[in-house]
Amino acid sequence: MEIINIYRKNTSNTGDKFSTPTKYFDFLKNVRTLDITELPPDQFSKEIEDKIIIFGGGGFLEQDYFKDYMKVLLEAKTKLLVGWGIGHNVHGACDMLYDNHKYSEKFDLLGVRDSTSHFKWVPCVSCMHPIFDKTFEIKNKIVIYEHKNFPLRGMDANFPKMKNGDSFEDIINFLGSAELVITNSYHGAYWATLLSRRVVIIQPFSSKFFGFRHPLIIANNFDIKDVDNIPIYPNALKEAREANLKFSKKVYTNIR
Repeated sequence: MEIINIYRKNTSNTGDKFSTPTKYFDFLKNVRTLDITELPPDQFSKEIEDKIIIFGGGGFLEQDYFKDYMKVLLEAKTKLLVGWGIGHNVHGACDMLYDNHKYSEKFDLLGVRDSTSHFKWVPCVSCMHPIFDKTFEIKNKIVIYEHKNFPLRGMDANFPKMKNGDSFEDIINFLGSAELVITNSYHGAYWATLLSRRVVIIQPFSSKFFGFRHPLIIANNFDIKDVDNIPIYPNALKEAREANLKFSKKVYTNIR
């Protein structure tokens, strides 16, 4: 039985590209991957029929941009439908309103990256990357990690800055170099938390920022005098990996 992993494969967004479990688990390393927008919805429907589908990760839930593809995905006659590390993503919203019945009915296994949902918490699988086992020297008090499509307004240009389209290794080294990461990137906030760095999400543009398991400061503006009061979560990486390992065992059992 063919297995297909569907995620945002063809994108310049580094977080999306590294959210596929095929990068981290040997039993999925030869699985065919497909970008959710690679085919028109009607061809997409035919492509996934009678297949085992692993969907995610990424912010697909309740997102208008993907609604036609989500409709096809949820209505297709798949052999098994797994949602792995997917999450809510409504631009301009703060609340996470799920159609719980719809997802419960359609997904055979569902792990959602938002801890505020009623579903099993399975954060982005990129936490499994071995780079997080490295130790990073703090060289900067503050860095800014900016979403390339949503430039931050009014931030001091003297802080080191990077956008979310750079290489994964460069990004993690950059985030690891800071005591505090100021960001409006979902994965910037997530990865910095895994690195035990202080995080402030500034100028949030989507509901996706409000579901982190480890509470982060969210603001439209931030006074850098408050840096020492921002929490650090030293167990975040361990918890994220444990959740993914447990979920991977369920997936393995169901596809073999």
